[in-house]
Amino acid sequence: MKTNTFSILVGGPACNANCPFCVSKMAKKESLVPINHERFRTACQIVEQARDGLLTVILTGKGEPLLYPKAVSYYLYAMRPWRWPIIELQTNGLRLLKEFEEIRNEYLDHWIHAGLTTVSISTTHWYPSKSSRIMGLPKAYDFWEAAKIAHEHGLAVKLNVTMVVGGIDSIGEAFVMIDECKRRGIEQLTLREVVMPTNPKSDTVSDWINVHQLPGLATTLHAVFSTQGTKVLSLPNGGVVYDVDGQNVCVATCLTNSVDENVRQIIFHPDGRITYDWQYPGARIL
Repeated sequence: MKTNTFSILVGGPACNANCPFCVSKMAKKESLVPINHERFRTACQIVEQARDGLLTVILTGKGEPLLYPKAVSYYLYAMRPWRWPIIELQTNGLRLLKEFEEIRNEYLDHWIHAGLTTVSISTTHWYPSKSSRIMGLPKAYDFWEAAKIAHEHGLAVKLNVTMVVGGIDSIGEAFVMIDECKRRGIEQLTLREVVMPTNPKSDTVSDWINVHQLPGLATTLHAVFSTQGTKVLSLPNGGVVYDVDGQNVCVATCLTNSVDENVRQIIFHPDGRITYDWQYPGARIL
């Protein structure tokens, strides 16, 4: 078994957004439970032995990780003995804004000291109010401002764009997003095609995805970027990274499966489960 991604679920299901395409709503509901510290150390040992070259650690969640800052702190400091060089925090970014002083003043610099390198901000459009409306955020939240704050603290920023009808849903919209990222110094941009998971648990979410998914757009983007950009990297999860006029752009899908002995990622759940696939409960190591 080999991998280059270690995904860690932070906190519980609480979220300050209401994304209609959220895959977590279609998976098994997980409540907030105490972290199984011993099993987390075991997960780190498994990852260290299974990692294939450069490893990326992703702090993610079934909810919004920044609602659980103490859990973020725990994982970052508990991982320090392994000295993994790339640690990414996935968030909608709302709690990075100036009105949320607790995160910026009490946690962010400590997290960087503990090894955090990147903030991955989820969005659906280059225009903040449009993105906020699609994601069900409580106000017209400016994710560009959140990215600016992350940059001011010395973090790299990745924008993780889920492509849906009404958001980034065309080649033209994708190029506007690329131009905006380049202008604002965003280090990485991922354009992600939303897909239906196997055996979805929510009819509401699956119905929304059926109406708003964009089958074929990712394929078209690959073709366009291959001619108007340069392919620079193929990722184990099926994504492809391009240089498009100097901007790092990855085209990917929301869910991918493991292939042969290579697994997309090893996943740690706070209750101590260690798995390697989001969709299948049987894809379990411990």
